[in-house]
Amino acid sequence: MQKLLKQNVIMAVVFIVLLGAAMGAVVGYGESVYNPFTIAAGDPEAAEEPPAEPEDEPAEEPAAEAQVLQGSAEGYGGELTVEVELADGEIVAVRVVDHSETAGLSDPAIEQVPAAVVEAQSTEVDSVSGATVTSEAIKAAVQAALDDAGL
Repeated sequence: MQKLLKQNVIMAVVFIVLLGAAMGAVVGYGESVYNPFTIAAGDPEAAEEPPAEPEDEPAEEPAAEAQVLQGSAEGYGGELTVEVELADGEIVAVRVVDHSETAGLSDPAIEQVPAAVVEAQSTEVDSVSGATVTSEAIKAAVQAALDDAGL
């Protein structure tokens, strides 16, 4: 009887340790992941003041041989417009110049997708989770600009 009890206690401890490890993996133990819904869930860190809008910096002047294209697509909040800068046949910059997307929710897509397009030299890049419609609109606008230029 004692042997059976000891085995059950050991099994219970092993189960609790494995359950704790599994929950840590699911929750992302110690991992910081952008979640646009944390403010609604009452996360005190997410409720901090959002970063200040960057001050208007002088626009970078395109190089003499650079070509700046413009394209638009329908985003979550309406039309989204991008500028695509090409130099020597490569995409050197993508800028979202006009949009009506939801502030805060769309910011990660507006920052990450243009950089990913430049890095990949393609619109075949991943969308940002939580801002899928905005991500897809940016990629579609870039593709529209390239298509309009016959590229």
